[in-house]
Amino acid sequence: MKTLFWFRQDLRINDNHGLTAALKNSSQILPVFIIDTKLLQQFWWLQDVRLGFIKDSLINLQQQLQTINLNLLVLVGDPEELVPSLVREHSIEQVYINKSYDSYGVGRDLRVRLVLREIGVQMHVENDYLLVAPEVLKPYQIFSPYARAWEKVVNSEGYQLPSDNVALLFPSRDISQTTQKSFDQIQSSHLYRTFQDPLKILKNFDFKNYDKKRNLLSTGGTSKISPYLRFGVISSRQLYHFAHQANNQTFKKELARREFRYQLSYHFSESLVQSFQAKRRGIQRDNDSKLFDAFCQGKTWYPI
Repeated sequence: MKTLFWFRQDLRINDNHGLTAALKNSSQILPVFIIDTKLLQQFWWLQDVRLGFIKDSLINLQQQLQTINLNLLVLVGDPEELVPSLVREHSIEQVYINKSYDSYGVGRDLRVRLVLREIGVQMHVENDYLLVAPEVLKPYQIFSPYARAWEKVVNSEGYQLPSDNVALLFPSRDISQTTQKSFDQIQSSHLYRTFQDPLKILKNFDFKNYDKKRNLLSTGGTSKISPYLRFGVISSRQLYHFAHQANNQTFKKELARREFRYQLSYHFSESLVQSFQAKRRGIQRDNDSKLFDAFCQGKTWYPI
């Protein structure tokens, strides 16, 4: 079958649930990433540091795909228009994605799915971004009981790419030309450190002393892996595996806390716009601009 795989927060080929499923069920495939112009409105004149990191991640993903004889098509525009347009233009029979759990992504994916349904194309959705999808557990409002339930159902088993190659849907040359034009619209520089292989970062990370060092600003005791996890350059399963191998319960608990926040926004959407607890919604704040400026400039004289 002809398949479109739509990359979003899963910018890797290894241990990618949706991509693995797509490759197993396709004869031809078109890997696509869309720089969403609606989301770009949240970035400052295309100079937001995240854009530079995304570009580095996409170049890395492109290189990974080429090892399995595929090439990444990068487009700029509205995915609600571009995905159905690509499906029609290339007679694509199915679309695969990994599920989004943020409020914007949930609405966007639903609208795309409805349009695809009208033209007779199914959109297959897999859970990849979280170790435990919010639908698996009942809605929790307090972290501790959530963490205990989460730990009981965590499955960190990864997804292996099929050994059989799948053909690229249309010429790689055309994809490369279009992708370069899209890359030209993204600023390259960013404040994150030089892009590295996140697996190498984790292999060199001191998991054993994470508990002691993570809150000491002078030691650099955190993993620095956050942006890689945020955009799916590494999977949550891979990260959990490293923490589990090191027997670091604190690190695993932080992964649970991340997923607790996602399940809160998924089940209790009001938590995105106001304090979750009603008793904390009326707190009066000073809103002193001079104090805020001092905080921003590191001039509060708090002894660090």
